[in-house]
Amino acid sequence: MNPVLTKIIQESISKCSPQNKNPLQKAVLAGKKLMMDQQTHNHMTLQKDPASRAPNVIATTISTGVTGLGWIMYKISKHTMSIEVLVLSGIILMCWAIDFAERAYGVKFNNDMIGDCTKKLSANLMVKLNISHDQLNEQIRKGYEEQQAHLRKAE
Repeated sequence: MNPVLTKIIQESISKCSPQNKNPLQKAVLAGKKLMMDQQTHNHMTLQKDPASRAPNVIATTISTGVTGLGWIMYKISKHTMSIEVLVLSGIILMCWAIDFAERAYGVKFNNDMIGDCTKKLSANLMVKLNISHDQLNEQIRKGYEEQQAHLRKAE
């Protein structure tokens, strides 16, 4: 596997909260099984449509496919899968899909393409979850303020 993808997977796992490590591992395993199962593998756009592998559309192809896969797993969980597990498993499965495209079809990914794919995946998941950009920014701001308050208490 491309060392950049390996690093992204390792960092995603390391960022997962302790209570979600096991659910993340299960989600990634289930997603990989779905991606590579003969019954579903042949339905992957990447597999059945050579035009989807073109450099100008491959990030959209992979991010859309992984979003759909993650959303199916989220729905199967009856919306009990945590957002953290949904997002981190999506990033990890995206890396596996990129690796598949590189090895099976010789698609060459650079850091910009991987970054574009990650941004599109994140944006797609936010749309599926009905989370607006403003809501996301507000939560980031609140988290930052809470972190700063905690650091001040620790001093």
